[in-house]
Parts: sequence; C-alpha cells; structure tokens
Amino acid sequence: EVIPQLEEQTGIKIEHETYTDNQVTQKLTTEFAAGVSSIDIFNVMLYQNMSVFENNDWLEPLDSFINDPVKSEGLYWEDFEKVYNNVTNSKGQIVGIPIGMNTDIVYYRKDILEKAGYTEFPKTYEEFEEMCQTVNDPDNNFYAFTARGEAAASLSSFSSFLYSYGGYYLEDGECAINTDVAIEAMKFYGKLLNKYGPPGVLNMGISQISQVFSAGQTACAIDTVGLNSTLSDPEQCDYADVLGIAPTPEGPKGRVNYSSVPWSYCMYKGSEKKDAAWEVLKFLTSREVYAKMPSLLPARQYLYDNHILEQSLSPEFLEAVNINTVGAYYTNLPDMSSVLEARDIIGQVITYSIQTAGEGPELKAKADEAKQKVDDLLKESGEYKGQ
Repeated sequence: EVIPQLEEQTGIKIEHETYTDNQVTQKLTTEFAAGVSSIDIFNVMLYQNMSVFENNDWLEPLDSFINDPVKSEGLYWEDFEKVYNNVTNSKGQIVGIPIGMNTDIVYYRKDILEKAGYTEFPKTYEEFEEMCQTVNDPDNNFYAFTARGEAAASLSSFSSFLYSYGGYYLEDGECAINTDVAIEAMKFYGKLLNKYGPPGVLNMGISQISQVFSAGQTACAIDTVGLNSTLSDPEQCDYADVLGIAPTPEGPKGRVNYSSVPWSYCMYKGSEKKDAAWEVLKFLTSREVYAKMPSLLPARQYLYDNHILEQSLSPEFLEAVNINTVGAYYTNLPDMSSVLEARDIIGQVITYSIQTAGEGPELKAKADEAKQKVDDLLKESGEYKGQ
C-alpha cells in the first residue's frame, strides 16, 4: 500500500512482486546465477542465505550510501545501531537493512486460564506443565499447548526451551545438540507437545498454529511476534477479545529467548539502477513505513524510544517482548552456512522426541548422530572449531 505513495513522491516507477519464503529464495538464486535478473532490491532471510549470496557476490554493499550525507538524508541509520548485528554484515560491509526483530512469546486464552484459577500465565516450566495438565481436555477436542512440531520448523519454537535449559545448537564451533542439557530440553518439549498438543502437531508451523488457536482448540501457543497481527484481530480470530500475551516461562537457567533479524532489505549488485534502488530502499525502511509494520517488531529504536508503537500494539504485547529480549540470544537457528541442512538434521531429533513424549530410548543416539552430521557440514564449510 506504500508503493503508490513512493511513486508519487519520487517519480520512480515500481514493479513489485510477492512470493513465499521458499519461492523468493528460489527466484533470486535462479535469476542471479543466470545473470539476467531485472531485480534491483529484495528482502531475504540473510541468516539463512548469507553464504550463497556472499560467495556469489550478489549483494551490493550499502556503506557508500549510508555514509553519504546527501544520499542518506532521512535514513537515520542511528536507529538501527542497537539492533544491527552480523546478520546484515558481510566481510565488514553492510549489505542489508534490517526490517524487523523477532522473538517468541506466549499467546493464551485468558478465559480458559481464569476458569482454571489462574490470574496470570505461569512463570516457570513447572507451573507451565501443571497448567497444561489442568486445562487439557482432548475428549472435547481442546488441547493445552501448541507449538511448532514439523521437523525443520520446530527449531524456532524449541530454541527458547533449549536456551532456557542452558543449551545451544552450536558451542565452541561444533554442534551441541547432544549435550545433557540439550537432551533434557528435547525431552521436556517432546513431552509437552505429545501429551498436551493437538493432533497433527508433527506437521505444524506458524499457519497451522494460527488455525488451531483461531478455532478455539488450544489454551496457549508459543510462537513468533508475527502471529500477533492475526490472533489480535477480531476479523481473523474469534478469540481476540480474550487473547492474553505473556513472556515465555523460565527454565532451569532462567528465561533465555532469542532476538533475531529474520528479514532484511538488500540491493542486487547487478542492478543497473542503484541510485533509484537506494531511494526506494530508503523509503521502504523509513520511520514512517516501519511505524505501520503489521507483524514483525520494526528494527528502528526511534519507534520504541518515542512510544510510537504504543499506538498500534498493546502494552501487554510490548511488555512481553521487552522481558523476552533481555539477555536474549541473537538467533533461533544454528549460526552456520549450511543452516537449512542443519535444521532438517536437528529437526528430525526433535520430531522423534515429540513422537515418543520425550521418552524414546534412541533419543541420545539420534542426537549423537545429528551432531556428527552437523559437524560434517561445519567441516565442509571450514567453520568447524571443535577438537
């Protein structure tokens, strides 16, 4: 909806195309590899695709634009400095402008918890499991807890559980999914989704979670801030009026969530219209446009410091996000070049834990095997630093 405004202000004619996550990656890599693309700017998950874009020299460094006082007028790059990290940095150069920040929060039914005697959402894993036991009612097609269970997708939701148990996907340059704390985190996550999750949880990503919540079949869900725009909208969710939002519960090592930059705007190095592309990019990342962002938390500190987001987001939502991002880890995935392959490998272990309610006798063996496979990927890319 901002494209007509941009065309009117700049006189630049914009051709805009929208694709799914997988489609946009396939389109970009196919066209860029062929060297015949007419794309000038694009948004992409750099934390998943940085290596292939970087190795093929497809990303235009933006430093010359950002550091030029004339070209950067109205950009206010200082807004990004508190959220900017290595996700948008390639070989010491800035190759992307962060679109938004992401973290997981709890979405829950206030009416259900109040009926069960809860005045607030449980603060610890022990209290959380007790609540699940209390409100779970599978005989009436109602389930206590919903989260991502599909193999590759599960890493996002599982990450806050892993970190709150004291584990990480990678430690000291090698895979750490088979450590004692990682195993315990998988057992707990698997038990919760197996015993208190809805049917089909092994196929669930964010869209399926939204459907289950909107259908009134779950007491709570843990997923990204992007789900808020759907569940808080009465036209999309019948339970928006009883929607509660809370920080994720504390695990054995406290509350440790993630705060990542999933999407960034980038410029194609092969663009023949870089100056015009920069004006479009600057407009799309402006304070005014980001203030209207419906899903992700906009990656501009100005909007937080000046309380602008309070006009469109509930205090409950902003408080949960603020609590969750204190001491948060910078990613919800393994930080490595072959992250997509690693997601599939580790996701299979998480799936096994869900299938067996965290009690599967092969869980440790499967985690050991996954570690070896991920370590092999790290070695292939020269990123392995283990013994």
